[in-house]
Amino acid sequence: MKYLTIFLFMCNMLRLGLHYYAMLQLDNYKIKINQKIERFFLLTVLSLIASAIAFTILTGFLRRFIVEILLNFFLLIYFVFISIPYLQKRNKLVFTPRAVRMYILYGFISLLLCGIVFIERFSLFVCGVFFILIINPFICFLAYAAILPFEVRNNRKYIERAKVFLDENKSLIKIGITGSYAKTSCKNILYEMLSSQYNVCATKASYNTPLGIAKAVGEINKATDIFIAEMGARKLGDIKELVDIVKPKYAIITGVTRQHMQTFGTIENIYREKQELVSGLPQDGFCVFNGENSYTKFMYYKCKTEKCIVGFDNTYDYYAENIQTTDNGSFFDLVFGDKRIKCTTCLLGRHNILNILLAAAMAKKFGIEDEKIAEAIERIKPIKHRLELINSANGITIIDDSYNCNIDGAVAAFEVLRDFCGRKVIFSQGIVELGDEEQYKTNLFLGKLIAKSADIVILCGSNANAIKTGLNQENFAGEIKIYKGLKQAQNDFCNILAPGDILLIQNDLPDNL
Repeated sequence: MKYLTIFLFMCNMLRLGLHYYAMLQLDNYKIKINQKIERFFLLTVLSLIASAIAFTILTGFLRRFIVEILLNFFLLIYFVFISIPYLQKRNKLVFTPRAVRMYILYGFISLLLCGIVFIERFSLFVCGVFFILIINPFICFLAYAAILPFEVRNNRKYIERAKVFLDENKSLIKIGITGSYAKTSCKNILYEMLSSQYNVCATKASYNTPLGIAKAVGEINKATDIFIAEMGARKLGDIKELVDIVKPKYAIITGVTRQHMQTFGTIENIYREKQELVSGLPQDGFCVFNGENSYTKFMYYKCKTEKCIVGFDNTYDYYAENIQTTDNGSFFDLVFGDKRIKCTTCLLGRHNILNILLAAAMAKKFGIEDEKIAEAIERIKPIKHRLELINSANGITIIDDSYNCNIDGAVAAFEVLRDFCGRKVIFSQGIVELGDEEQYKTNLFLGKLIAKSADIVILCGSNANAIKTGLNQENFAGEIKIYKGLKQAQNDFCNILAPGDILLIQNDLPDNL
């Protein structure tokens, strides 16, 4: 019977490890405590302490084998109890090489601590089981701390190898793209345009960290002409680090807005951080700026290298005219100098036309022919979860914008929604990572914007009250539904939505727990 207890005990340990490491991975392996983690940990500790006391008392009144059966039954129920929520969430542990190494070490430490349950006195045996379950988070962090120096050294070696490769490959053309938004979209559009004439390699998906760039560098071969590096930042110094690795000669600055305010503090810090890419360009470099953003427009005027600016009127070097946005894409004229290119795209919204302008300006710098640019624009497919249009089998049109996490992107999404006919439903968890005060103000404003765009609003998460307040301030007459978590909201979609509805999923970021 004791061996069954040990087996169930280890199952619980491994399951709890998955939970805590998934949270750690979600926060980019930065240890931070939030209210949800505190509540989960406190609830776990209190329930386990109460159970340990109860089982210890029972050992004095009941036969040992009965207590053992009860203990095994409790461990089985506890495993099911903590497993079901984990399986329902999307923030599960991704078994990257780093996560595998960390989890194996954690499992080894857990196995060593299992020796406690072999203590002969049964009351100590019971207490040992519950004690180890209670200190499980600390065991997780112990394994993480033990492997951290190796991971840091291994990552640095990987990054340095990529840096040396890029430094030595003098013929390789390097382009950096940064901004608070639209980095991935611009990168993909530019990749499509340049690939018509060059052999191009680019960072994958939204990988825009030193490790993401280092991984992409590993795919560069002798035939590669151009390397496009998406560059992201969560704090001051991140862009400079990426510029030092890549040393790009060309750059695109997409825009600056309030994002990651929790780490940046002010939008001026965000501006200075994005400016690092422009400052890092050589004297013979070239940079394309978004003229529709006040911060990047100011950055354009300060830039000392060759440059161009794009926007929606003829004061810009590249601009769009005769714009028609529909629920299936857009039509417009791309104008520069005395040239005019008729363009058709399935990408939704005016903001995507701006992204196309940014990429086209860079493509023309590399001599891409007008016809090839038009063909590339027509070929471009939407990026998953970025205003991705999905026509479901039940007659509901879904606009999946769940990777948008800033207010400018929300404004663009609501503009797209207005192009559609039908009952408009917006599902949102709000804008995150702004700091408590800034986050409340931003989500209050988000609620006011939603009030002008939706017939039904579905909210969940910690920002729901702020959004609801914004809706009420605008006297929103539609229906507001609020749920505790993402899963509960999704489970009720079938009771809310009907054929012909348009569902905009705005910033569908998973909860921490």
